[in-house]
Amino acid sequence: MAIQINQIEILKEYFNGVMNRADHHADDVNEIVLALIGGVIWRAEGNFEVKQYGGAPANILWMYVGDNRYCFKFNHETGKIECHEGGHNGELIESFDNQTSISKVKQFFANI
Repeated sequence: MAIQINQIEILKEYFNGVMNRADHHADDVNEIVLALIGGVIWRAEGNFEVKQYGGAPANILWMYVGDNRYCFKFNHETGKIECHEGGHNGELIESFDNQTSISKVKQFFANI
């Protein structure tokens, strides 16, 4: 089940959870997630949606740019945040970790 995010307080709660989980379980993405957050806020049209787990926001976020839906999720096997087109099982279009340059993040979001 997904919940829509349409208020900044809820968005901040979601990203605080992502940052806390990244700091404890995903050291390879705990920095790049800040740039990704900015890109999502910059490019998303309408509301975001996030997956719920146990009644709380989880590590999967969906956003729309025009008619295109993008899914951001943490891949535990690769240790990277992935962006898939369509849904979480859609085509992998990019992956990010702390080695990803800010320029690459900006270019990615500018081109979706």
